[in-house]
Amino acid sequence: HAETLDDELGRLCRGLSALRDSQALIEELKRLEAVAPPEALPILSRAKVAARERRDQMLERTLRRDARLESRRRRLLQALERIGTLDWKSLDERKVVKAVKRSRRRVRKAAPRAERHPDDEAAWHIYRRRLRRLHQQHTLLATLQPGLLPPSIGQEARASALGELQDDVL
Repeated sequence: HAETLDDELGRLCRGLSALRDSQALIEELKRLEAVAPPEALPILSRAKVAARERRDQMLERTLRRDARLESRRRRLLQALERIGTLDWKSLDERKVVKAVKRSRRRVRKAAPRAERHPDDEAAWHIYRRRLRRLHQQHTLLATLQPGLLPPSIGQEARASALGELQDDVL
């Protein structure tokens, strides 16, 4: 039940990935514009126009298929209802700690893999996502169960830095 729900939420998020990436490209071009040498500004300006046109076309296609994203909103609301039906009482501290330890192992495995292959965008993306997930687990548990886990140091900063690097790759 929980795995099916997790899969559904993943599909909903991945369904907007390309649109999110197209917006990230526009934001990255703006950031580059602020630090670029004057001779690069005309190129960046044209790139921004092209990126906006592409993003707008993608958004138009998305909204044609799902006006105002109503279907996606409905699916998210259904998922929220299903979250409420999960057997939360069966979740104990041992399972939570085990899940966080698994996330830590996955981060420790992903980091050297990405570092060994600096040109492998997918490896860096996986590393960033795993860092982000571990950070989210720590943040949630710090609120719900303070003291259960030692504080996380630097995860958010590393995940943000990796996100910016991925935007640079765009």
